[in-house]
Amino acid sequence: NNRNAAKLADAVEPTVPQPKLAAISGCELVRRELAKYPGWNVRLMMAIARAENRNCDPLNHNLSATENHRLCIGSYGVLQVACVHFRPDEDRNDTATVVKVAYRVWQSGGYSPWSMYRNGRYREFLK
Repeated sequence: NNRNAAKLADAVEPTVPQPKLAAISGCELVRRELAKYPGWNVRLMMAIARAENRNCDPLNHNLSATENHRLCIGSYGVLQVACVHFRPDEDRNDTATVVKVAYRVWQSGGYSPWSMYRNGRYREFLK
């Protein structure tokens, strides 16, 4: 019976193990997210991200009193985006969301909203 032969052939067909794709995280994930948005300098934004958050840790939030933005306290994630820029439904722990919010900030203020740009510390991370 051809149908049974086909099932048997499928059953004994050797399978080739597929390599597991490594999850992309940290600074490489930030770089990929930055590259999705037109207009800004990805290299410069990456340097700002590294100056703001050396390890590109999405959970590195500054919730100290020095981060008082009148309506809220805190700057979030890989680009230390101020709390006032987030909409209520936006996840401050998610790298893609933080970069999207940072893009909105950049569109209205260029690079100057980031203190690490204004003070020049981003320069040590330019590659």
